[in-house]
Amino acid sequence: MIYLANHVDGLFARFPVAGHSPDLRPREEPIVTKMSLAWSLLPGGAQWTAADDQTTVQATASYLRAGPEDLLTAVARLVLGESETRADFEDEPITYRWIFRRTGDDVHIRVLELADYKEPDLTGTELWSSRQTVDSLARGVIRGFDEVVWKHEKPDSTRRGVDRSRVSNSKP
Repeated sequence: MIYLANHVDGLFARFPVAGHSPDLRPREEPIVTKMSLAWSLLPGGAQWTAADDQTTVQATASYLRAGPEDLLTAVARLVLGESETRADFEDEPITYRWIFRRTGDDVHIRVLELADYKEPDLTGTELWSSRQTVDSLARGVIRGFDEVVWKHEKPDSTRRGVDRSRVSNSKP
């Protein structure tokens, strides 16, 4: 089930997503300074939540395949200056497509729901969109993956850890 949440006057309201126009033109939305990506691993898949200061989208990916790797690759390409990238997450038969368009230091992000991964963007329903700085996007996505590792890391792990007290939301 897909839900869209709206943060209004400090309240958090969840409601089912209704269909939106598949208009692919970037909107002149204000740049939101904070983005987050959260993951909860489930048997056979994962639930993910993307949020900014104004809205949240939550969905399930039942077939992870290359989705997480594709998302990290797309964000890395944006950081390196690419102007448009995308990544798909599958919840068979539905696909959630992340589309990123960079202009200068700003990125317009759209998450579409498509009936199948072969479908073109125009057939999708927009579930979420946000405007972020490249830095905010990269930090939010990497932090989301980092949290999954920390949550599921074994206590007796011999992997060299990071001092989490030094991890900050602000720029170094």
